[in-house]
Amino acid sequence: MSSSASARVVVRARAGAAAFVIRRARQDGARNLVALPLVDGFAATLPVAGVKALRADANVLAIVPDRTLSVQGGGTRAGDTSDYVEAVRADAAAASGLDGHGVTVALLDTGVAPVDDLAGRVVDVTDDVTGQVSACANFSGEAGCGDGYGHGTFLAGVIAGSGAASGGKWRGVAPGARILSVKVAGRNGAADVSTVLSAIQWAVSFRDRYGIRVLNLSLGTDSTASTRHDPLNYAVERAWQSGIVVVVAASNRGPNPQTISKPGDDPSVVTVGAVDDRGTAKVADDRLPTFSSRGPTATDGWAKPDLVAPGAHIVSLRAPGSTIDANFPATIDGAYRQGSGTSMSAAVVSGATPGSASAPPRDPRPDQAVITSHRPAGRRHRRHGSGYW
Repeated sequence: MSSSASARVVVRARAGAAAFVIRRARQDGARNLVALPLVDGFAATLPVAGVKALRADANVLAIVPDRTLSVQGGGTRAGDTSDYVEAVRADAAAASGLDGHGVTVALLDTGVAPVDDLAGRVVDVTDDVTGQVSACANFSGEAGCGDGYGHGTFLAGVIAGSGAASGGKWRGVAPGARILSVKVAGRNGAADVSTVLSAIQWAVSFRDRYGIRVLNLSLGTDSTASTRHDPLNYAVERAWQSGIVVVVAASNRGPNPQTISKPGDDPSVVTVGAVDDRGTAKVADDRLPTFSSRGPTATDGWAKPDLVAPGAHIVSLRAPGSTIDANFPATIDGAYRQGSGTSMSAAVVSGATPGSASAPPRDPRPDQAVITSHRPAGRRHRRHGSGYW
């Protein structure tokens, strides 16, 4: 590598040392520096020599590449359809009034298309500098809040779709919940770690203003860095500590062990693998699809996933004109399509979480909603966690 080479990195400093490390990074030639106070750090493009110098600095806890996170779900050809609403007993919960009403789920994803099934429940976001009101907090670099890829809209439908375009047939798990779209990716469905860190930082900062109870993160990277100092892990831990239930897709790199993606490898979040319910609400005929990632985590050996939920042959909302819509043109009842992946499983759990916590107690702890894994990974747990949602 030449002496003039550079690298885009994310740096995490020791508590209280971020300002000092940022000054040093600038002296070492840092460019395009973005402060990330949530993780006591920053993202920047640095000369290789500057990266080497920072690695030797005792004030630096971690330096990692500013990798790409990819969505953990996509379209599938039309076929058998999941019975996921009934499988997680969301229909019974809604009948008793537990439909997510009054709960906001922050969806860090590819945006949300303006479709009938989500009308009136996508939260408006106000820019404090310009006063402009829009349908998302946009970190993607792509203009507008729409969904050019088609992933975020699908997940929003799984979480909170009303089924308006199908007479209620294809509704989501928590049709009374609100969706706060935090757009981190555009038409290619990918986002850098630094972009996702900025988005998580925003969600934590505006948790109280927008009433964020749940954060759905259905993106992942194949980094095997330890969770103990990694900036992305620290960010989701800080979100959890702020009182937000963080739900993360396990990844679609199964069936081999040690294939859980980051940040699903973190012991403080709810990591969700997929199960194929085979179109029925009963558990006896369920099976684990080969794509669903297995634990334990590659570096730290954490027991993951925490649980599995339906994630195969899911029917949810299209984003007309999106990348996935073009690649999988078959539709169901016009407004819907099929998709599979642990992304969908995470969305089912994100919907089930507010559905079971409508009219929640004031400022509840995330661990009142779900239990995560802080134990060694047994053979059974490596496949489907503590069980089924």
